[in-house]
Amino acid sequence: MKQLMDKQKSSCVVMKQNQAEQPLVSVIVPVYNVEGYLEDMLRSVLRQSLTPLEVICVNDGSTDASLDVLMRWAAEDPRISVLSQGNAGLSAARNRGLDAARAPYVFFMDGDDVLKPEALRALYERMEDGRLDILYFNAECFADEPAYEAEVERTRGYYRRVREYPAVVVGEELLGAMRANGDYVPVVWMQMIRRDFLRSGGIRFYEGIVHEDELFSFMAMLEAKRAAHLPQILYLHRIRKNSIMTSPVKFADVWSCFVVWEEMLKLLSQRALAESAAKAARNIVASIQRTGAKRFSTLSPQERAPVEQLLIEERLRFRLFLANKALPPGAVKVSVIISVRGEENGLRRTLDSVLSQSLVECEIICAEGGASSSALRECVEHCERLRIVTPKNLSAGAARDAGVDAAAGEYAIFLDAGDRLLPDSLRRLYDTAVKNKLDFVKGAVRLKDARSGETELPALWNHRDCPKLWTVTAFAEAPRELLEMGASVYGLYRTEFMRQSGLAFSPLPDGGERSFSVSCLTAAQRLMITDIPVAERCAAEAESPSFEQRIVSYASVREAAATLPQATARLVCRRELNCFFEEYFRRLERGKNVYALHERIKEFVWSFDADDVGEDFIAAFAYKDYFWTLKNLCLPPRFEERRGSAAEERPAVTVVMPVYNAQRYLCEAVESVLRQSLTSFELLCVDDGSTDDTPDILREYAARDGRIAVMTQERAGAGVARNLALDAARGEYVTFLDADDALNADYLLKMTDQARAAQADVVVGRTLRWQGGAAATGEPHSLRLELLPRDLSVFCRRDVPQYIFNFCGGGPGGKMFRRDFLDARQLRFPALPRAEDVVFINTALCEASRIAVCDAPGYRRRVNNPRSLEHTKDESPLAFWEATKLWKRNLVAAGCWPQVKQSFVNSTLDRCAYNLRMVGTLASVFRILREVKPQADEMMELDRRDRGYFYNPSNLGYVTRLLQYENESEYLFALCRRLDELELQLRNVNARCAKLEKDRSLAVQEASRRQAADRELKAVRNQLRTKEKVMHDLQRSVSFRLWRVLTWAPRKARGGVRCWREHGFAYTLRRALKHLGLKK
Repeated sequence: MKQLMDKQKSSCVVMKQNQAEQPLVSVIVPVYNVEGYLEDMLRSVLRQSLTPLEVICVNDGSTDASLDVLMRWAAEDPRISVLSQGNAGLSAARNRGLDAARAPYVFFMDGDDVLKPEALRALYERMEDGRLDILYFNAECFADEPAYEAEVERTRGYYRRVREYPAVVVGEELLGAMRANGDYVPVVWMQMIRRDFLRSGGIRFYEGIVHEDELFSFMAMLEAKRAAHLPQILYLHRIRKNSIMTSPVKFADVWSCFVVWEEMLKLLSQRALAESAAKAARNIVASIQRTGAKRFSTLSPQERAPVEQLLIEERLRFRLFLANKALPPGAVKVSVIISVRGEENGLRRTLDSVLSQSLVECEIICAEGGASSSALRECVEHCERLRIVTPKNLSAGAARDAGVDAAAGEYAIFLDAGDRLLPDSLRRLYDTAVKNKLDFVKGAVRLKDARSGETELPALWNHRDCPKLWTVTAFAEAPRELLEMGASVYGLYRTEFMRQSGLAFSPLPDGGERSFSVSCLTAAQRLMITDIPVAERCAAEAESPSFEQRIVSYASVREAAATLPQATARLVCRRELNCFFEEYFRRLERGKNVYALHERIKEFVWSFDADDVGEDFIAAFAYKDYFWTLKNLCLPPRFEERRGSAAEERPAVTVVMPVYNAQRYLCEAVESVLRQSLTSFELLCVDDGSTDDTPDILREYAARDGRIAVMTQERAGAGVARNLALDAARGEYVTFLDADDALNADYLLKMTDQARAAQADVVVGRTLRWQGGAAATGEPHSLRLELLPRDLSVFCRRDVPQYIFNFCGGGPGGKMFRRDFLDARQLRFPALPRAEDVVFINTALCEASRIAVCDAPGYRRRVNNPRSLEHTKDESPLAFWEATKLWKRNLVAAGCWPQVKQSFVNSTLDRCAYNLRMVGTLASVFRILREVKPQADEMMELDRRDRGYFYNPSNLGYVTRLLQYENESEYLFALCRRLDELELQLRNVNARCAKLEKDRSLAVQEASRRQAADRELKAVRNQLRTKEKVMHDLQRSVSFRLWRVLTWAPRKARGGVRCWREHGFAYTLRRALKHLGLKK
């Protein structure tokens, strides 16, 4: 610290010594850790022919030898001044240099760049001739390291302006021209600036950010009264490692973009610009926004959090700035009506999405439905196209009606605060509506989960599969797909059509969206349904309507559909009921309170006409999930007959699910089956003596759906439970599901289609690793197609005997079996506590005559259940080995052992390694090893085969190593020795790394010195060549030759005198005669 203080004091002394002569240009250089490049920079500046000048170097807390280099050069040259400060950034360093500058003009450089010869003179003379405030010029890049040559090529054209701008103009005019031509380069070291201009305009660098030259250049250009451009390349910019330009994106980069953005908006809001300059300024601000958003996307989730809200607010502020001008009367094409209920952040997102639409001829009407928003008040102050209406009735429906009354647009669209219009959706909807002269055009909606953030496009509002809906039609004549569509309000409505038809929202708490939508559809003469994605809606559970609200909504829809033909009205009401109960039941606690709803549902159904609503109610449940909840209701006899006939049908698939204490995951498993696109199935749940609420949940599901049957047994294991279900199965095919797993919605359909197409005994599909929720990752080992014959769509053991047990996982999940095949072979699970599937699955694969694969993943295997059989292997660690021995006995008895021996050996080796890794205690490991070791050669042939016989060398090495140890102590001793060896190796590696790092540092320093020496040598050689050329030109000149002729005699006489003095008269005489040719 004392040394640093001494250096700072000496720098002040240098400055005082330099105050005698007034400089013409002040060169300001911020310096931070550029010791290897400083001398090149200083040499290029001090060799300029322009004098006098001053060089102000501001050391910004460098941690290398940069300050030492500056002090050494300052001691040798009085033109150099050195200031020192803590690490406060480039902006603070440049500001301090500005404060210390004395010349009329200032020029900024970076500490690692280089000036071309005569650059300062050319700039100074042009500044003086034109009496300029600011002068721009061109530059180019270079790199010392080959790794950055590509970056040099990429940016070569960026610093060279394509066009010339010789005229002296106002700064904003030059800004507009340069931006229009792609020549706007906001780099501070590509301009010379008059110091008085900066001082009078109060233009300084914004401190604390890293994009300070973007803002500084923008401000200076707008303030300049006289600006010009020199087309010459006068500056060389170095691209190197660890510079700001090549460093990875950090939080400060993103934050700085937003600060620059905000300051630019403030500046633009305070001044009026010409049209070209205003357009250029908007483009510049937009490019800053895009840069910030792009860099924001590269941040980690932890780094994003502090800046995420700022991103929304600043982007909205920019959108409001662009949309500030009010539209003239008659120019409004679309009125966007937003129902606001105090959602601050949601409103900002919605406004941002509206203002970013390519259709700019739209107005925004915010209808406050019961809550005032400070964000809304703030936005109104910045945008004339945004209005607020406040209805007397504070419901959402009244707010939307008030918005329609105030709308000036040809069409209107309704949004809630929190919705997000998708890019370009307004223009696409508007063009469709105008082209076809529509009363109403409807689009698709994406639902976004408020908690998980995942987005899905539900089939309810996705019309991509309905090409008939792309035609203009009237609602009463519409195809069935339209009549069964969900009643959402996301679309474009012609405002005159709504007013003439007297359409209004109901005063329901949810705004009456469904009844309004049905009313619009029934009244429209020309409408179209498209798959254009319109909006992304946040589906928050807290906003779900109550049971009573849904009853009122259904009544409103019935009333709106009363004018339709009876068949059409029935479809509309049934669809509404389907949405009603589907949504309501899904929001209940799974498997609970079903019986408690009976009385309320009964009251609801019979509050209307029984023959009418009761029939609608039953027909509404397209997938019959909730039909049987009404089994205790007094329904017409024909409904009971329907129930009985459904029970007699033979299902396509039997899903077998053993259940033991699975209440935590059971509902997800059952719901995944009920959501299957294939509805012809039965679900046989076998309660294996559960002690929690599992039996109650199963009984409630069985009461709700006749396809679910529940069986019980004393605790006997999953294998016995599956056998009980197999004996009762009625399906054509059988598949298995564990109570903590789940199925994709199309799993049964795809597997059944594949089984029927291939007439397969067994179908094997892919499985997914799953931890709940929507996300799942593939399991490559669940289906290895590379082990199967490519030319066969159906195969058996004889086609791939060496891989028959290795091409798929060993569990029952993701597999489907023909029930007749299982019965004919009498295949059942052995009564083992676990690993019972080893025998069943592999025996089935060996016995099957036709095996097919389904490459689409559909079975979700949960991997985060700590109480699953996979995670509790310590309770019976030897079960897998007992199952393996039983499996081998079956293979030998079937006579196929020689054929499948290699596949069996490799499968057994992999299973042994897997179980050794999965058990949780060392005692369990050695229980397995003591059981396996005597039979290892017989079962896995470890000593009989070479390594090429085994498919997985890693598992082979792992098992072989463990089998070497006799007991736990020997293993722990070997493990400790191995840890000691690894620790020693680690110390050696660390020492080697330290030495290499030291050598690298020395090599870098030596390379830097060599580069400096090479540059000096190159400069000396250039000087020598210049002098040689001058001498050569002199010797060839006429004057030099004439001088040689005239001085020939005196030169010879002088030579003769010198020779006589050194060698005597006789020697001199002989030399003269010989030279004259008189003597040989």
